[in-house]
Amino acid sequence: MIKHWLMWGLFAVLSVAALISSLGTAFQTLPLNPDMAEMALIYQGIVHHGWRFPFTWRFNQDNQFLSLLPFALIFYALVGVSGASIVIQGWLIFVVNAMLSGLVVKTVTRSWMWGYLAWLIALLAGPMAIGQPGILAYPVSHNAVWMFGLIGIIALLRYIIDKPRWAFPTMLVCVFTGTVSDPWFQAAYTLPIIFLLWKAPALFSRDKSDFRIAIKWIVAAYVVGRITYFIFADFNIFSQQSISFASPSIMLKHLILLTKGIGTYLCLYPLPTNFISLVVWFIFIFSVLVVFCFAIIYRKLLPASFIIVILFAFYSSALMSILFVVTNFATGGWAIEYLINIFYLFILSLLAIAYVFESMNFSARIFTRASVIAYLVLSMTLIVNGDFRFSPNWGETKKVVYFLVKNHLYFGYGSYFGAQSPLFALASDGAITGRHIGSNMGLPIIQMGNGDKGFWYSDPSKETTPQFIIFSKADSELISITKKYIGPPNRVIYFLNYTIFIYDRNLLPHLLANRWLSNNRWRQMNIERNVKGINKVCRSLNINPLPIEHAYIEFAH
Repeated sequence: MIKHWLMWGLFAVLSVAALISSLGTAFQTLPLNPDMAEMALIYQGIVHHGWRFPFTWRFNQDNQFLSLLPFALIFYALVGVSGASIVIQGWLIFVVNAMLSGLVVKTVTRSWMWGYLAWLIALLAGPMAIGQPGILAYPVSHNAVWMFGLIGIIALLRYIIDKPRWAFPTMLVCVFTGTVSDPWFQAAYTLPIIFLLWKAPALFSRDKSDFRIAIKWIVAAYVVGRITYFIFADFNIFSQQSISFASPSIMLKHLILLTKGIGTYLCLYPLPTNFISLVVWFIFIFSVLVVFCFAIIYRKLLPASFIIVILFAFYSSALMSILFVVTNFATGGWAIEYLINIFYLFILSLLAIAYVFESMNFSARIFTRASVIAYLVLSMTLIVNGDFRFSPNWGETKKVVYFLVKNHLYFGYGSYFGAQSPLFALASDGAITGRHIGSNMGLPIIQMGNGDKGFWYSDPSKETTPQFIIFSKADSELISITKKYIGPPNRVIYFLNYTIFIYDRNLLPHLLANRWLSNNRWRQMNIERNVKGINKVCRSLNINPLPIEHAYIEFAH
């Protein structure tokens, strides 16, 4: 009894330490940027403009509209918006997913101790996995929708094993929510459970009719989710989804990035620099390979629930890895976040196998323990050697807003990442209103990945004061077209690596007019491209293209 309570006491102490270290790592490794603040900006928009605001926002494909936004709005309503609360919001997603990973393992093993071990291992992710480029604790990422993936795995396990009433409806909710919120979810969860349910009758010697009906309902939930997505996209709230495939040379680069990405999540990349860590690194890789080889050899002895977890992990990880390599989504180091599911599924699979071998095979038990211990040693080495902080990292944004206030500049515009203009209100406690502009079709326009209506860009209480446009060093193109289409500024001042144009007039009418002109240019460009296509097709069919071209041009205008 004493040993039992001592063990739980040790786990409690380790949990608190892991929570504190992961929060300190999140603050240290995630400098604030406008993407991180998206949910906070939407909350502020609702506060100032009402519930119409989210429906004027232009979300990316991975919009997290259902998977994250409702929870984020409640969070910011309770704690308020600040730099710290933005980082904590992302960290809480990471903590919740670590907890759900523990619940998956508990469901499989029926042991709280093993579930707790999964929670602890997930929390002890390395700094590069929590921060950049892995962004497990990022406020807006695939990790948000993966909450529904982990919940869906629990529901899948229970549906196949003992079919409680709540399990199947929960799976349908997860599929619908994930389909609307993030196309990534289709490969990470929806397709793998369809594969698994299709194979289930043969794997578990069960009647196939129930599983076929389940697949039909899941496909129906997916279709309803896709229709919902297309409706939002048609109203310009979500971005249109598209996919393109990489060339063979690019695929090779993606394969290298895939290896680095998985290595980042499993504390294998970058390579250790000291001898002891390198030895542990080799022990970890060798032990993991041996463990999974044992799992294949003894697969017929594994209980059904363990097979479900391992097969799901294989389908999800393999499908995501293939798409990562063959498509054009992985355009840089940031794309490692597409592999978030592999981080969690590795933990689930390893512990599921370890639990079985603890009571079955002495040789396998040695390697499972070695792999878990080696992973913890590698991750804790990275954590201990990393830095911690418990305040938001604003970069240069705080200095910029202090400078703007000092020069009595309270309303203006700037580039999204270069000048970080959407963060100005947060960094200045509301003293400065900063809005995002960018270039499109050679014009400086208001660009709302931050809402697309004029009311978001207007602030009557500040529009009589001088307005500014701030440019970073990388905004040379934006500087030149601003001079051309908005006019020369009344004054120019410089601060750090920023150039600030000051205008003694309201710039919004110019920016809105430029946006209208940009849309017209896009429309004209598309018309010309389509006319060329019509001409080419008609001539190949020996049809006079002129009537069809004229009819199309009339319709398009």
